[in-house]
Amino acid sequence: MPGATWTTTLEAPARHCPRLSPPKVYPPVDTLPCLPSRHSRIQVPRDPELQEAIARGRDQVGRDAPASQVVRALALRGAAALRDDECAARRAADFLVAAAEGRSGLDLEGLRTARDRAWE
Repeated sequence: MPGATWTTTLEAPARHCPRLSPPKVYPPVDTLPCLPSRHSRIQVPRDPELQEAIARGRDQVGRDAPASQVVRALALRGAAALRDDECAARRAADFLVAAAEGRSGLDLEGLRTARDRAWE
């Protein structure tokens, strides 16, 4: 880049980024070879389904929120929903076993005759 100045630093931008070990000379650009964060990144294709989910998620997260923030919020909510679904399925299975074994507290005979009694 003509007229650009290069900067040098003796401080590592991130411990997990071995390509940027000190001392390092940084070119005058807006991006680094890797992200200075302790968390790894993932790539997600922005297909029509994800685009629609992002649009819906913006209503909850905020209209001006970056797509990455919306995707993170959707992923966390989705994980919580999956966990809740697993718990609900476990409780439902436990209830069915209890009902089959007669430990549920349901009046099974009353349920069997409910239709007949309703039309009397």
